[in-house]
Amino acid sequence: MMNIAKEFQGGIVLYKDGDVIGKRMAYRISCVVSEVTGAEVTFGTVRPRKRVVKLILKDDKKLTDGDFKITVADMIVTLAAGSYYGYTAILRFLKTEAAADVYALKDGFVAEGNYKDYIEKFEASNVYAYNKRGECRIMFYNVLFGHYGFRKKPDGKPLRDVPTIKRNPLQAEMVKQYQPDVIGCQEFNGSKRGNFIESGPAIATHPHADLAALLAKIGYKETLPRDVGAHPFFNNTPLFYNTKTTKLIKSAYYWYKNQIDDENRNNCGYGDCGSKSLTWGLFEDKKTGKRYIVISTHMCTRSNGVRGLQAIEVVDLINELVAKYNVPVFLGGDYNGLPKHANYQYFISDKANYIDVALNGVAKEFASITRTHHTYPLYNPELDIELTDPADNTCESLECIDHIMMTNSDNVKVNVYGVVVDECSMSGSDHYPIFADIDL
Repeated sequence: MMNIAKEFQGGIVLYKDGDVIGKRMAYRISCVVSEVTGAEVTFGTVRPRKRVVKLILKDDKKLTDGDFKITVADMIVTLAAGSYYGYTAILRFLKTEAAADVYALKDGFVAEGNYKDYIEKFEASNVYAYNKRGECRIMFYNVLFGHYGFRKKPDGKPLRDVPTIKRNPLQAEMVKQYQPDVIGCQEFNGSKRGNFIESGPAIATHPHADLAALLAKIGYKETLPRDVGAHPFFNNTPLFYNTKTTKLIKSAYYWYKNQIDDENRNNCGYGDCGSKSLTWGLFEDKKTGKRYIVISTHMCTRSNGVRGLQAIEVVDLINELVAKYNVPVFLGGDYNGLPKHANYQYFISDKANYIDVALNGVAKEFASITRTHHTYPLYNPELDIELTDPADNTCESLECIDHIMMTNSDNVKVNVYGVVVDECSMSGSDHYPIFADIDL
């Protein structure tokens, strides 16, 4: 039984003002501490004047790769980590018997650990964070554009979406944990680039309004200018590459000639109708000098027939790229098609012979227990944070609409295929990121 100090009544978990991840962790830690101690523990950014227990979140750059450190001194509990996963480990450590001396406020107590010691069942892919199992890691992620009230509740009233300024830091943090060499995104429209005001004039200039800028801070560069001049105006399917590991040789944007059909034209929002596209990039691994092509695509949502026509366009384009560059090609993203649908079937047909890296034993390790799309993120406007329940968003079904296909890949080895499932990615989008670790 834990030795619980009575002083926790009125305690507070402190985080830095404006820290989105810190706030969500402070809230969750306050809930755990309240549950364990039976005391009322709050969270906030202002230190109380009265003498109460303070649990202080401390960002420590020395604590890398998911490490954490907890210290206790004079009714102050310092919870130090250098990443989202480090704080997740702290959250779970505080639920264990090993945290007894924390709750006893034992001066001089120190606890250290790593998130890998606290991974839960649904987080099967998390062991690969900071742990690339191949020459290159390629990732794809539908980041969910803002809907601006297009989605409705069952009663017909507008459904307030999780603000992009809350989701963008979570998504950038996920990239920071997994460190892909190339990441292809979908639904990366104006709401992800700080161009659309969602709920007030301050949003557009908010430091978290532009996901591309957040990715740039951690070393990722977009392959093309964001403005494409086509229907969606902004490149909704951009590629970003890790400038430390990867060199960009050439990149281009392609807007599908086949878009939504007449039957479904009035049954889709502005961001969906006619926005489907792809971006391709030719990359060189700085360490090995090997080259490869990555393509980020988003295909038609509502029309199976249009998806099939778009697949023909993709294959024709890739045939040209292979003829010119003769390197492996990886086509990934939100196909909006299950394995039974026209686009997927065309890719694996004799006309294309593409290989799905997630199926048929291609990947040596299969780090996934869930399908790639899930329910929309939940947002609590009173707390101003996301409160997605893991139980709602994990599913054993592998009926996915996000895929990674490869072609011209006879010498490619797929060491790992994974779906990034954790409490962070649940709140970031209605899609989980997918990745493959490959040897070229």
